[in-house]
Amino acid sequence: MAGKQFVAIGLLCLAIGNGHAGAGTVTIGATKDNTLYENGEGTISNGSGSRLFAGKTAVDFIRRGLIAFDIAGNVPAGSTIQSVVLTLNMSRTVSGPQTVQLRRVLADWGEGASNALGEEGQGTLAMAGDATWLHTFFAGAMWATPGGDFSATVSGSRLVGSSGVYNWSSTPQMVADVQDWLDNPGTNFGWILIGNESTTTTAKRFDSRNHPTASVRPRLTIEFVAEDPCPLDDPDDTDGDGVCDSDDICPGGNDNVDTDGDGTPNFCDPCPADNPNDSDGDGVCNSNDVCPGGNDNVDTDGDGTPNFCDPCPTDNPNDSDGDGVCNSSDVCPGGNDLVDADGDGRPDFCDACPADNPDDSDGDGVCNSTDICPGGDDGTDADGDGVPDFCDPCPLDNPDDTDGDGFCDSEDLCPGDDDALDANGDGLPDCLVHPAIPTVSDWGLMATALLFLTLAKLRGRKHLSLS
Repeated sequence: MAGKQFVAIGLLCLAIGNGHAGAGTVTIGATKDNTLYENGEGTISNGSGSRLFAGKTAVDFIRRGLIAFDIAGNVPAGSTIQSVVLTLNMSRTVSGPQTVQLRRVLADWGEGASNALGEEGQGTLAMAGDATWLHTFFAGAMWATPGGDFSATVSGSRLVGSSGVYNWSSTPQMVADVQDWLDNPGTNFGWILIGNESTTTTAKRFDSRNHPTASVRPRLTIEFVAEDPCPLDDPDDTDGDGVCDSDDICPGGNDNVDTDGDGTPNFCDPCPADNPNDSDGDGVCNSNDVCPGGNDNVDTDGDGTPNFCDPCPTDNPNDSDGDGVCNSSDVCPGGNDLVDADGDGRPDFCDACPADNPDDSDGDGVCNSTDICPGGDDGTDADGDGVPDFCDPCPLDNPDDTDGDGFCDSEDLCPGDDDALDANGDGLPDCLVHPAIPTVSDWGLMATALLFLTLAKLRGRKHLSLS
């Protein structure tokens, strides 16, 4: 049915019955509102903003508020309107009491997506479909008169002073306007709020239908009499919530409380505090959504953060050592993975050779930067002189060559002398002392001498025997 978007604060149907008159009261929220900001280009609006303005600013610019309600969607057709009360919350002003009038708007107008920042008094660039000072629907249809087309007749007025809630009490003209909008919905363009425009600094700021706090949004209370409040229903209102069965959104429950103003009463609204209810469609209400824009229903590691917004979806906890790297991807658990001086892919915290890439080219367990014998084994040093055997010219000696003749001590034939000197070229160092080898003449002389010695001994023995 039309009017499913209204906020029904209260609805009372009395004397319900076939052919019997019924009195009713309905309080509904606005269906659209906007502000006309005086601007020669017609480019300023605030369709989706939280505020409405009426009056004149300190710099002599006019502000006029537009507001409309769905009458035909909320009051039974054929009803007679008895009274009408408009309620607005005025939330900011710098002026004293000012009269704010209601006048009937004579042309349809739009509420676009424009949304001013800050206090919203300056508006913002109009969006498609917005009402502006020049346009009924930006940037196409225009007002016949800049600043809006409205009746010269004042429908209602109210003196507005300091911040607070204000009611525009029922007048015959307000009743006539609403009655016509009920009977002829195509003429329902709402009212325009006209403040004191005769001098500067009179502007009043009111909360709009888009204000985040539902209790301060505009509302219209209508008392009416209908022949049959529910002409299509018998019985009229089975669940007793004041809404006819044929119009009931939540059969069996109360249709009159809709906290978030999304058109679905709390009784059958899965997300009664959210408008919209579930923007990302994951079945979780916006107010409870852990990962807005993504699926809250998959949490692989069970840490309470769904995968969609979990930086470490497979880890619980996510990052035990606090280095910004998930546990499942952590190269150095317990240390910082983010510092890798040699760029070898292994962080310094657990890199045996943090300054080398690669770490140990010859595989001897010694980092390249401290390797004494690159390409060989640094692990074996038989003589313990600090030079591994692989590159020690004298692997068995400590020290290696005491006399400095280029021969290892263990091979030195002439310790303390130069083994390299070999004057006669016999392959033996000169320092070695050895007997001369006799020549042939030497052997003859030696034989003669030996002969004489032998004869001398024989003579001596004979002389002794004769005596």
